[in-house]
Amino acid sequence: MIEADPVCFTGVKAGPDWPGIVREKVQQTNTLDPAFLQGHAGDVNPGDGKPWLGNADKVGVAVHAALVQAIDTGQIVRVAAPSLAQVSVPLALDITRFQEQLAFYRKHPTSCTSGVWVAKDFAEQWARRAEKWDSDRRTLSASVSAVNLGDLSMLFHPSELYSYYGLRIVHGSPFPHTLAIGYTDGFVGYLTDPAAYEKREYAALTVPKALSYPPFKTTTAQDLTDAAVELLQKVASSV
Repeated sequence: MIEADPVCFTGVKAGPDWPGIVREKVQQTNTLDPAFLQGHAGDVNPGDGKPWLGNADKVGVAVHAALVQAIDTGQIVRVAAPSLAQVSVPLALDITRFQEQLAFYRKHPTSCTSGVWVAKDFAEQWARRAEKWDSDRRTLSASVSAVNLGDLSMLFHPSELYSYYGLRIVHGSPFPHTLAIGYTDGFVGYLTDPAAYEKREYAALTVPKALSYPPFKTTTAQDLTDAAVELLQKVASSV
């Protein structure tokens, strides 16, 4: 499962974007009502990049064709009672980086108007919230769950996980088929690779500001990945 953002519509159009278009097509051709799950990849826009946000109608046609093919070639698999497991994973926050950000803003507020600071008003609002953060709070709690349906397992987590780590979960799973599914049981933002911090990417440094918490440590995505694989192994041992 790879994520393609539903971002094709622009201006005054808010939806349904390509998932809505695909849903309508599948209802017509297969009399089914599909559900869409968040995969992994960070930010990936659909289509061929022309325009860069994608064309909803073209993407809808392509996804619909693939979905119909999957439905037509699918097989019924009978599954005994599924095995379930859940764990709370502490996601480490980079309090040192957070304090450096706040110190920089205090000293150079007029410089915090673009880039990772987005805009003057955004930075001001972030700083007011940041001043109230309890520096003793060094983790966010993430609920991670796993379930198996025969040879298929599904791993649920509350982040938008960069693809490297999503694939690590898939390849580390003891099940023949595994889906790593994000945006579940809460939302903590992106979990990125270390390079995203070096490049000062939006996902690593701006989104935490928008969500009113410090940035994660560069190792946090790996921590969640390790916990996810361990949870899948626990589920497999109980089958």
